[in-house]
Amino acid sequence: MDKYDFIKQLEKGLSGLSDTEISQALQYYKELFEEAGSEREQELIANLGSPESIAENIKRESGTVAVVEPEKAEASEADEPAGENIRAEADTEKAPSEPQCRTEKMRSMSTIVMLIIIAFLTSPLWLGIMVVVYAVLFAVLVTVIALVVAFGAVGIAGICAGAVSLFPAPPVGLVLLGLGLVFSAITVMCTPFLCKGIFYICRGVLNGTVSLFHSIFYERGTAA
Repeated sequence: MDKYDFIKQLEKGLSGLSDTEISQALQYYKELFEEAGSEREQELIANLGSPESIAENIKRESGTVAVVEPEKAEASEADEPAGENIRAEADTEKAPSEPQCRTEKMRSMSTIVMLIIIAFLTSPLWLGIMVVVYAVLFAVLVTVIALVVAFGAVGIAGICAGAVSLFPAPPVGLVLLGLGLVFSAITVMCTPFLCKGIFYICRGVLNGTVSLFHSIFYERGTAA
């Protein structure tokens, strides 16, 4: 059965209702099939059930009671308790009992405690590694800052020496002034990048440390 047969049987089962009610019901199920598409058409038909039962439910809700044969009525009454029992059993299986919840909480707490103990016992190892990494980063940062400061100092000294030597020895003074201006320009250009680099490195170290502890304690504790 495809969607066209489904709609046709549903329309046949809705006989007795007003044209407006039939049109609204058919339009609703047509939109369901359009949203599902041809790939999920059969799946939707299986989930919806038979068009006859849908038509009976629509008539019941609208106040028009469908005439049901005695044998079908008895069969439907016999099937309802079985369906209710199945749903009740499924809900009982899904709902965790109170002892299970307590056991899971105790297991989670014990896992967190074990992680804390392991972290404390292994702290000399990972603390040493962190100290070495941070020391290397700090040394590189200090070296870069020292180079920029040295360039600036050389530039200022060159400008001063060139200004002093400009009149007694013009060639030497011009060379010193040129070198001083070059080093000063390099310092001025590198200073903004240096400040941004210091900011990003500090922020990266801080975020990395926080993320490390968060992943060790929080995420593993939650997964447990």
